Amino acid sequence: NDPALIPNISSAIEQSNMEISKKCEYQTYSTMGHGFVAAGANYSNPENVNAITDVHKTVRNYLDKLRNLSVSLSINLYLLLTVVMFAFDFYL
Repeated sequence: NDPALIPNISSAIEQSNMEISKKCEYQTYSTMGHGFVAAGANYSNPENVNAITDVHKTVRNYLDKLRNLSVSLSINLYLLLTVVMFAFDFYL
């Protein structure tokens, strides 16, 4: 098992960039060893399988949230550009 990071990674990111820190999410699996989702995965251990499933679900939800935010920003930018173009055409 890996030792805890002191200061932990979330503290380091918060000190360096608060905007990025707000978008980060952390999950600790204290009963799992290093590499429990990768090469060290033990699929015969139900606790390990549950943790792996949770990791996959958490990552998928996080990436979906980022994708939805990106799509929302794209739509807002498109609407803003449409309004600006309309206002510019109206002005001329």
